[in-house]
Parts: sequence; structure tokens; C-alpha cells
Amino acid sequence: MKVWIYTIVFAVISIVFMGLFQVEVQADQIIMLDMAFFIPEKSEYFLDVEEHEDAMARAMKFLGNCWDMFADKNALGGFALGAPGDSNFDTNPPLVYKLPVDVKAGEGGSWKMWARLNRTADPNSFFWKASQDGEKWKPGAFNIDANGWNNPVGQIAIPKKAPWFWFSGVGTPALEPGVNYIMIAPRESDPFNVPLIDVVMIRNDKGQPTDEEAEKLLAEQYAELESPLKDIGVPEEDRAVDPGEKLTTVWGRVKSQ
Repeated sequence: MKVWIYTIVFAVISIVFMGLFQVEVQADQIIMLDMAFFIPEKSEYFLDVEEHEDAMARAMKFLGNCWDMFADKNALGGFALGAPGDSNFDTNPPLVYKLPVDVKAGEGGSWKMWARLNRTADPNSFFWKASQDGEKWKPGAFNIDANGWNNPVGQIAIPKKAPWFWFSGVGTPALEPGVNYIMIAPRESDPFNVPLIDVVMIRNDKGQPTDEEAEKLLAEQYAELESPLKDIGVPEEDRAVDPGEKLTTVWGRVKSQ
């Protein structure tokens, strides 16, 4: 009788430990943020052609900033986003994103925000915030010493595809299990020397991002989503890859919707 009791107790304990172990394993997570998939009604990206031209004309005179697409053969999808204009830290047109997958319960470590950027010299910085409803943001105010990417020179590895590099910046986003949102805004810019941001990799496994890992996860996590930029063209001659590789790129995902 005692043998049966011991066996049952051992089995129950084993199941509990296996369940706990499984939660811990599943807790490590990597989530991609594709800059082309912002939420239009929550963002300050002028999709209307005339509005965009007017905003860009002001930006060229250092009057505010205007988000735009920039073709670049070494960006993961053939283009990236930047906000030409002034470096007034108080004028920060935001782009708001819903993360493409939910955050799992029991996340295993502190989250890091890895951005794929193109400039080490000034101007080079962006802010970010996190939210669970796309309305209330943490932190409440932009602070480049607490939540952003700034002055990466001396802190990055030599890039494989110059001038692009991965940079973690500072801060840990307050992500919670379930749906989460990220806001990204320019901190400093210029009408001509425009800092660009390609994609963001958000991870809590202490790993280092690679381009290959990012492309794989982007294809998986954004396969069923639609970008508001799908009808805005980047000229064929400026696209990054040959047709055989096109479906693995951001541009391929945007245009295939």
C-alpha cells in the first residue's frame, strides 16, 4: 500500500516539476518589431501624398520631423524608416506598434530592445515607450538616459552589412503577459544626414541578435499581418534582393499583402 502511495506522490511531484520547467523554457521569447507595420490611427506618419509632401517641405527647413521610407540595399527588407527634420527633443512624431505575438506568461528575464540602426555619428538617436493598451505609456515621458538608443559608437560590434548594426541602447520595456504596444519616436535628426531604423528585436533570453535570426522571425511573426505602407512604392531598382529571395524580406511581406 505504501509503495502505491509513494508512487502516486512521486508521479504528482514529477508532473508539477515538469510543468514548472515547461513554463520556464517557454518563457524565453524573441519578438520582432517591423517598422513598416505601425498603426496609422495612433501614429504620425502622413500616408496622404499631399500631407506628406507638405510635412517633408517643413522638415527640410528644420521645422519639425516627417517620417519617410528610405531605400537601402543593406536594410533587411530593402528599405528603412527615418524622420528628416530638426533635432528638437520636444517634437517627436510617434509611430505606434502592436507586437505581432503576445508576451508569454512567466517571462524568464529582463527584456532588451535591440534596434538595427545605420548611424553612429550624430544625429543617431531614437526614443521608445511600452504600453498594454496603446494609450497609457511607460515611462510617461521620453528620457534618452532611460528608454532609447543614443550614441552607439564604441558600444557595437563591427557590422556585417555596413553601415547597419544592432544596438541595445538603454532601458527595459515594461512588457506584461498578453498584448503589448511599443511607441518609437525620433530624438534627433537632420534634413540630410537622417538616422534610419530598420527593425527592432525584443528579447529576454540574453542572446545577441543576428540578421539571419531576424529575417526568419520576421517572416514567421508577420506572415498574416498587413502594413499601411503596402501601396507606397519603393522603385524596383532600389530593392535589396533578387526575386528568389524577395519573400523573405520586409518589402516582400509588405507587397505580398
